[in-house]
Amino acid sequence: MFEGNAAPTLEAAPQELVLTRVIHATRRRVFDAWTKPDQLAHWWGPDGFKLVACELDLRLGGSLHFVMRGPDGVEYPFDGHMLEVIPPARLIFTADLGGDSGNLLLTAVTFDDHDDGTRLTVDQTVPRTEDYARGQRRGWVESLERLALFLAPN
Repeated sequence: MFEGNAAPTLEAAPQELVLTRVIHATRRRVFDAWTKPDQLAHWWGPDGFKLVACELDLRLGGSLHFVMRGPDGVEYPFDGHMLEVIPPARLIFTADLGGDSGNLLLTAVTFDDHDDGTRLTVDQTVPRTEDYARGQRRGWVESLERLALFLAPN
């Protein structure tokens, strides 16, 4: 488990990636950072990436469309659907990275109360393409660090 400035824990099963991190903010603040496009733009994506498009319909079956732009200018779009929205406790959504069916991901995000704020758990299926899988791990670790910094008390 993440404490202080240490990295989040990684538990990698062959078919899923699970990251847990304590964020020093209330569940509502952390949930809002995940569900409000103006807040997502501040932290979503690995270091050097920007979220240049973010459309999010937070209802069962609602669609999502994100586009990340890398430091080299390459854009990485993905689309998906919301499968569960329970504020401020849980989100489940799909993300289609394009290409073959091995790049359709399922992500569950849980927000649990913790003495120091919110215990955030991201559980995501792993893409079959190794390049995507390698980027997935790094991307989530860096994104959650950016989230923690965005929500850090002043």
